[in-house]
Amino acid sequence: MPIVRKILFVFNLITLIPVFIAALGPYVSIEAWWLPGILACGMPWLLLIPLFWIVFWAFSNLKNIIANVIVLGANFQVIQQSFQLSFSYPLPSNKDITILSFNVRGFEYKYSQFVAIRNYIKDKNPDIICLQEFRNQIGENKGLLIKLKKYLNIKNHFFLEKYPQSNFGLLILSRYPIERAGAVPYKGEEGKNALCFVDLRLYGQTLRVYNVHFQSYPFSASQRALFEERQGKKSSRKPQKISLWNPRQAWKLITTVLATWRIHLAQLESLNKHRNNCKNALVICGDFNTPPYTYLYREARRNLQDSFITRGIGFGKTYGRGLTSFRIDYILVSLNFRVINFGTLATRHLSDHSAVISRIRFNFHN
Repeated sequence: MPIVRKILFVFNLITLIPVFIAALGPYVSIEAWWLPGILACGMPWLLLIPLFWIVFWAFSNLKNIIANVIVLGANFQVIQQSFQLSFSYPLPSNKDITILSFNVRGFEYKYSQFVAIRNYIKDKNPDIICLQEFRNQIGENKGLLIKLKKYLNIKNHFFLEKYPQSNFGLLILSRYPIERAGAVPYKGEEGKNALCFVDLRLYGQTLRVYNVHFQSYPFSASQRALFEERQGKKSSRKPQKISLWNPRQAWKLITTVLATWRIHLAQLESLNKHRNNCKNALVICGDFNTPPYTYLYREARRNLQDSFITRGIGFGKTYGRGLTSFRIDYILVSLNFRVINFGTLATRHLSDHSAVISRIRFNFHN
């Protein structure tokens, strides 16, 4: 029996290796070592490994728990980033600022979808709206931006088209005056994704809002089937889902992710350089296309609050399904804000993403 226990403990230690390496994900750039970032994408499910062994050894040999507790402790922030329970909220103020961020997926090229999303946003009545993959024209229906502003009764906007005359890009709507606005350029600028900002004037302060959409993954139909439910009419040519247990298919998926992350690094470098020149309070929101256990998220969040961690409830996942669902849409705010509340909205019937919304307040309004 002691020999069996020793063999099991060695096996226990071997299974902890990927969990420990994943803990390095937020601190190691893929340029230095790609494996921690890839393994970090398996969080929080990888934490089931040390949890299983803790329960197992609790009934036989307590001292063998120590290694598992250490690895679990090294990944403690994963629990905080994955699940939140907020039981109390500050009383609202009429000077609070409500921000909504939503990847609308181009309204799926349907005007009816635009109307449904427009109605949903109006019901939430946000002060600042950041939309990714906004489409200004669907077929013969033109000027969707003007229609949206009129319907929401919002006068100020900045629309960044990814390509000239494309009618597609990033949109920021604001009930507050816009003093300055523009794109955040980055090297390469591949694909349909972009970053932009506006400087808003409110309550005697200047607030900078970034609307970002980090590079999307050029997954094949079979790879994308891992994350998405097929919507609309059923097709006899349904893409076959790849198997992560197939080494060749798994490696192809990994190389696609790593190539996209390299573009993320260029976008992140430009974003951080741009915001380092900002002396005002700021908000960064949008579709980051990365979970909160990665280097990109940690660097983008530097010196900022994650509204979900401060006032979120539940798992807060915004994209994907089942075991392949992730929190990739964020509202990050300066430390001189007080986060009043945060919500992940039930909008998966309107897009492949969930919208996120947060109510914030300058600290001098406490």
